[in-house]
Amino acid sequence: MAGRDMPPDELGDPLVEQLEQSNEKHGVDAILAPFLFWGGLHVAMADGIVSDRDRDRLKAVGPDGFGVADTDVLANLPAGWCIRQLQQELAARKIKFSAIDRHRMLYGMLGIAGLAGLVEEPERIAVHQIADLFGISQSACDLILQRYRASHNSQPDATNPA
Repeated sequence: MAGRDMPPDELGDPLVEQLEQSNEKHGVDAILAPFLFWGGLHVAMADGIVSDRDRDRLKAVGPDGFGVADTDVLANLPAGWCIRQLQQELAARKIKFSAIDRHRMLYGMLGIAGLAGLVEEPERIAVHQIADLFGISQSACDLILQRYRASHNSQPDATNPA
């Protein structure tokens, strides 16, 4: 069947197909990959330093050819770029994520961003921005951060003394 004769939902989008193929080889769910990538990048960039380990984790979920390894690409991203990408991905979804899915994604973004140990204020703000976008309350976000740190043998967050 020729591409133009196929129903619209079977035509496929070349960018989506490329992302799905890229993520299949990395073992990442293609539906979650863009959210994990843009959210993880937003959090990783919050302190102004994207480490080599951050780049490796981001490459595993990012679209091929984005240039995560290129420091100039990351340095020249406009402020709020990643949040806008997340907003577009959310708006494009026909099926809304459940509360459990949103919590899991936020938790996954923390891992992609490589958060461990002390969570600095810029990272905390970035995580709260994503949580707000997903409709996760600040208190629930703080619990997710706390559980993430506990599961990664991290120290308590300096901005939230115990």
